[in-house]
Amino acid sequence: MLSGSVDASIDYIGETYIKQFESGSIRPLAVVSEKRAPDYPDVPTFKESGINFAASPWAGIMAPKGTPKEIVDKINAAIGEFVKSDGIEAKMKPFGQSPAFTTPAEFHQIVVDEEAKWRDIIKKHNISNE
Repeated sequence: MLSGSVDASIDYIGETYIKQFESGSIRPLAVVSEKRAPDYPDVPTFKESGINFAASPWAGIMAPKGTPKEIVDKINAAIGEFVKSDGIEAKMKPFGQSPAFTTPAEFHQIVVDEEAKWRDIIKKHNISNE
């Protein structure tokens, strides 16, 4: 975008974009999430802009099928402590990210819901990874 070779981009609000927003060299038109970004309350969502689309980036840690529940729970508890520890939110903010903690069951549902959402879009538009 800075070189003028593309007119627009959809990406997560990362450190590079944040610096460009602050300098005024690019401007955010809309956020893809269901809700406005807390750091950019004046930037509408796609849905508010008339485009019926929403997506949210997420990441998680998975274990092999059959991992004992007590091991999963121990790892999840350690992640929860880390995510809630002092300074983590501040460390993630420059990258446009914010920590979110879920239980293994909640994360499983996120994965199931996302797979179902994108499966239909991939099928509808005949998208492949080739």
